[in-house]
Amino acid sequence: MADYLKWIYDLHVLGQRFRELEWEHLVSVCLEKKLCGTCLHGMQSAIEIFHTSVPDGVRGRLSKGALKEPIDMGRMQSWLYLQRMNLRGLPGLWLKARWLRQRLLPSGGYLRHYYGKDQRRLMAFPRYLRKGFSHLWE
Repeated sequence: MADYLKWIYDLHVLGQRFRELEWEHLVSVCLEKKLCGTCLHGMQSAIEIFHTSVPDGVRGRLSKGALKEPIDMGRMQSWLYLQRMNLRGLPGLWLKARWLRQRLLPSGGYLRHYYGKDQRRLMAFPRYLRKGFSHLWE
């Protein structure tokens, strides 16, 4: 959380120093790189926390640009959404299948790392499944 707050404060400081030309450049880079939603999300946090002044036109253009982007920042808190976006971002069927296998049937080493070195795979696997299913109802 502390790193997030520092990042938001950096946005606040930049926002205080930006002039019209810098705001225009920011919007054009965000549109080009498809980062409007990410930038807008950070700006909205800076506005809420530090009362940062952002021109309305900038927010409007970023908001329009965000609608055309593949990532919905409003859903980034959803574990299931993140997993789906991770899978979708992998190139090729082979990598997607490997990623799914690792999620559905994790290695014994992975299970021991997260559930204790003395845990046997068969004992840790039900805990892994319970944790995974709990994310579906978040």
